[in-house]
Amino acid sequence: MGRWTTACVLAVLALPAACAPAGSRATIREETRVIRTYPFGDPDPVPILARSRNAAIYPYFRFDGFSSEGRDQAWKVVRLENDYLIVDVLPDVGGKVLGAIEKSTGRDFLYWNDVLKFRDVAMRGPWTSGGIEFNFGLIGHTPATATPVDYALRHNSDGSVSCIVGTMDAASGTQWRVEIRLPKDAAVFETRSTWYNPTPLTQPYYQWMNAAVEAREDLQFFYPGQYYIGHGGDAHPWPINENGVDLSRYKNHHFGGHKSLHVLGSPAEFSGGYWHDLGFGFGHWARYDDMPGRKIWIWSLARSGAIWEDLLTDRNGQYVEVQSGRQFSQAQASSGVNTPFTQVAFAPYAADQWTEAWFPIKGIGGLVTGDKVRLALNALRPLRTGLVVTVNGTTLLDERLRLDPMQVFERDLDVPDTEHGVRVMLGGELLWEEARPAGEGFARPVEASAEKSSETAGRACQLGRQQELLRGYDRALELYLECVKHDPAQGTAMSRIAELYFRRLEYDQALAWARRALALDTYDPAANFLMGLTLQTLGQAAAALEALGWAARAAEYRSAAWTVMAEIHLANRRFEDAAEYASRALGANRTNVPALGVRSMAARQLGRPAEAAAAEREMLRIDPLSHLARAEAWLADSSGARREQFTSAIRAELPHESYLELATTYVRAGLGDDAVRILRLAPAHPIIHYWLAYLQKDSSAAASQAALDLALQGSPRLVFPSGAETLRVLEWALSKRRDWKTMYYAGLIHWSRGRISEAAALFAECAALPDYGPFYLARAELARRAGQEPAMADYQRAHELAPDDWRTWLALARARGSQPADAAAALGIAKAAFERFPANFVMGMEYARHLIDARSYEDALAVLDRLVVLPYENASEGRVLYERAHLMLAGARIRDRRYDEALAHLAKSREWPERLGVGRPYTPDERLQTLMEAYAARKLGREVPPPARSDVDRLAADLKRTNSWKQELLAAVRN
Repeated sequence: MGRWTTACVLAVLALPAACAPAGSRATIREETRVIRTYPFGDPDPVPILARSRNAAIYPYFRFDGFSSEGRDQAWKVVRLENDYLIVDVLPDVGGKVLGAIEKSTGRDFLYWNDVLKFRDVAMRGPWTSGGIEFNFGLIGHTPATATPVDYALRHNSDGSVSCIVGTMDAASGTQWRVEIRLPKDAAVFETRSTWYNPTPLTQPYYQWMNAAVEAREDLQFFYPGQYYIGHGGDAHPWPINENGVDLSRYKNHHFGGHKSLHVLGSPAEFSGGYWHDLGFGFGHWARYDDMPGRKIWIWSLARSGAIWEDLLTDRNGQYVEVQSGRQFSQAQASSGVNTPFTQVAFAPYAADQWTEAWFPIKGIGGLVTGDKVRLALNALRPLRTGLVVTVNGTTLLDERLRLDPMQVFERDLDVPDTEHGVRVMLGGELLWEEARPAGEGFARPVEASAEKSSETAGRACQLGRQQELLRGYDRALELYLECVKHDPAQGTAMSRIAELYFRRLEYDQALAWARRALALDTYDPAANFLMGLTLQTLGQAAAALEALGWAARAAEYRSAAWTVMAEIHLANRRFEDAAEYASRALGANRTNVPALGVRSMAARQLGRPAEAAAAEREMLRIDPLSHLARAEAWLADSSGARREQFTSAIRAELPHESYLELATTYVRAGLGDDAVRILRLAPAHPIIHYWLAYLQKDSSAAASQAALDLALQGSPRLVFPSGAETLRVLEWALSKRRDWKTMYYAGLIHWSRGRISEAAALFAECAALPDYGPFYLARAELARRAGQEPAMADYQRAHELAPDDWRTWLALARARGSQPADAAAALGIAKAAFERFPANFVMGMEYARHLIDARSYEDALAVLDRLVVLPYENASEGRVLYERAHLMLAGARIRDRRYDEALAHLAKSREWPERLGVGRPYTPDERLQTLMEAYAARKLGREVPPPARSDVDRLAADLKRTNSWKQELLAAVRN
């Protein structure tokens, strides 16, 4: 029956309001509010390229500092409110929805966390739970999830209000926007999303809206579908799983670990949940073709998940994530290899827009009793219309409704169990009808064909595509080359190779591979597009236009190819041609923002202000936060008001990236003077100064030199340049002066593009000149990536230059510890570091590890006893060290025949001290403890049955694959 009531509620949402109650209005305001905050900080000055996780999000950096102590902190909050709902937005925390409240009950239908308790969960570290988080880019929590984004407030002509949030994803150049819109007369708010790829390259496509709701035992999920799949693409039955468990009930999840349930198998446009004891719930609506993805994320109900309640909130309790997405699942690489659920590509210059609705539900809980069916309908908009219910054409109910938002209509209807064909009509339109067979409307396979796993050139190409769309570009290139090696006629792989070489800034190679593909098929649109793009970069405009013209004949590349052609004409000052091709590009894709930019620039150069203004307005219609549109308006009218409108709109965390992106756009358009004007408004930053030096080298030698001096004087801390154009700027600067900072910056760009040898050469040329510790840590890791042994001198130099940074101590201790002869020195460094940074649990765990390696197990446990670990998601290090120390002590006591003490340590090894950042799962692997306990007990004369030989052999085989030190303990007792 839950499916009936939920369907009715959600369908009402789609119907237009007949009229609004008198006096209905929506308001929006920005305010400063004090929120209890557990802050984050300690940004990592070492480039993320040198770290083991998330190098694909360069030029972003991580934050490593988290606090176990809260403090009151002032935050900007945007409040949207009408007579029915309150929705708060945090522009400085990724633009997330803080929470949403239904006013008649005072309950939050989207989890409202009273505190901002940042923890190490996202790709850059900090993340906080609650509300709705907006994720665009790669799988994971978006790089901007905890930092400021651009935003704007707006009153709309229909009486609704909007807060628009968004930013540029610096790793890909894509731009995302979410308009959070509250109508004046409805108990629902919308998120209207726009995401576009303004680059000429294919980008990864990953988008999920991550909403949170309260976790309660009475929570039931109403997610239409037949299956759920995991991140690996493995399909299982939904809602009743293989073991007969109803997974739609939260209370039934007292097993296993954390759960990601991507539900599919129905084209329904709604999902939601209901707290039966509260008589209250939540719902989500979107067109199926817009948002087919529906995911439920549940922290394990064991202590392994329950500890995150205290880690992420003070008093609001545990939460569940109810997510909606543009794909069926959040697919890992293995999913695309072994199942139909692959990665998705974002085409050059493409744009997507979609709308979702989020709303509360109350008073609709129903049940079947004999021949009675309870119909409950919760209005979300004003309803002044007729409701008709029929069964097989016989009318059971015909009433005129007059409901305001959040009013509930209820009726008990006589519907015998033998009758089917129930239909509900509202205002003459079909609102709901009785459930159809489970598979109707969804016929696609959820398992891969056998051919997908065969070892062929096609498989290598498939693997390469998955890696490419996860930004694993180096591995993707290897796989595509392997594909072509096995099948020299693989033109698709050749085009992908061409694009990957273009990304690597190896344009001669890119051109050669595009030509190889065209030698197979001269009309291949992908190869023509890549050849044209490469020729444009090499300055061969005529040949580029010829190739792009052929690419434009294919619908897939038409708008993108015409956009690049428009840019070429603009750069060559053929403004009429630029305008024409921009119009062509817009004819093929009316949401092509870069083409609108070209149209505005061309019109401005032609002295047609009305046309330029029209293009700017259209840009702002598509992207209300468009910096390009506001820059164009200021360049056409350099008034103080226009300047303020432009500069004040750039509010995101890394404003210099926004200015550099604009400058790059104008340089590509051949409008270098406009780029200079833009950059003069930017905040001081070394890369901004390099650009100003480069752009003024011909017009003003003195201004160029002054800007270059400023660039070289600036601190390199958290300066992580990217972009092909910036590399050209830095190479020019190196031709003027081979300063170590410039070599470092240029090396970082090479490194980010997979050109390790070029980066290593530049870093080596820096020798011992840098007076900046993080440089040496980066160079040591770069040497490792280049297949060389990192120089111990680099770790030592980093430590000497930055003794106040714990990372230099950690790196030195690990480097020395990797040399068996230096184990004692490594222990001494780790000890000194922990004494210097006693509150740093990372250093504490490192010290404990060295103590364990030195067989000082009691000392290691004493160190662990002092730690309070704030873990990252799925962290286990602290508890692993704790278990290892006790097990090693148990082994030592067994060797000394002190069996009672051994048993005591074995009992301790089964404990899960939560201050170490890990809670006990439902079924921890304690087979080794059990075996050792049996051995010690038998030695004490106790009657304990010996373990089965098969169990011991199975444990030995498992440990051989996963754990070397446990193997040693097993070997000591297995016989």
